[in-house]
Amino acid sequence: MKNKFNIIKILIFLIIFCNISNIISAEDILIDAETVDIKEKGNLITASGAVSINDANFVQITGNLAEYNRIEQTVEINGDVVFFDKEKNYKVLSDKIIFERNTNIISSFGNTIFIFLDESNSNALFEVIGENSSFNQKNKILEITKNVVLKDLLNDYKIYSEKIIYDKNDQTFKSFDKTKLNYKNEFIINTKDLSYNKNKNSFNSGQQTTITDNLNNTFKLSNFSFNLENEIFKAEEIK
Repeated sequence: MKNKFNIIKILIFLIIFCNISNIISAEDILIDAETVDIKEKGNLITASGAVSINDANFVQITGNLAEYNRIEQTVEINGDVVFFDKEKNYKVLSDKIIFERNTNIISSFGNTIFIFLDESNSNALFEVIGENSSFNQKNKILEITKNVVLKDLLNDYKIYSEKIIYDKNDQTFKSFDKTKLNYKNEFIINTKDLSYNKNKNSFNSGQQTTITDNLNNTFKLSNFSFNLENEIFKAEEIK
């Protein structure tokens, strides 16, 4: 069944194929698109052409091609995807996103940018770039892999790694394996398994580490910590 209009609005709880129990679980989905195809007695909806999806008034998703599975409660959207959660103050840009409504898990595939915003959603505070990610909206934990770049826009540093797990609740993160930290373009830290603790406002690693400043001075150390507030390094061994 195909409906073609300039803008087609489908409010799921009005679909005549829904029964009462399904109305509750899907009633807040609103799909706008140039073309919408309703299949399997209303349980599968595909949309294409300037797709816009609104979920519970707080989440807005835009892209080029979307599929909504009403039974599994999943939304898959492809092509220049923007996922914007106004209530939780973050935005995701990716090639492909799957949103699992039952578990509140967002998975991205391909080029991905997570932008964490202030409470007014006006200014970016934190940005994480990678290729694939999984973000749990309940516990607010982001796991992102492949060519990861984490940017702290307030403290002016960048982290480069192949995998980073970021906890938005306490604003801590941990990188895995080889990691590079560029701090204000003043020095570069090459290490492994770097972690950041918001309460202590410090970086820590128990691995062998090399630090090179902008005067080409090089320091080799192990089991180090770096406090951002006073910019002091501490380590067990320093050469």
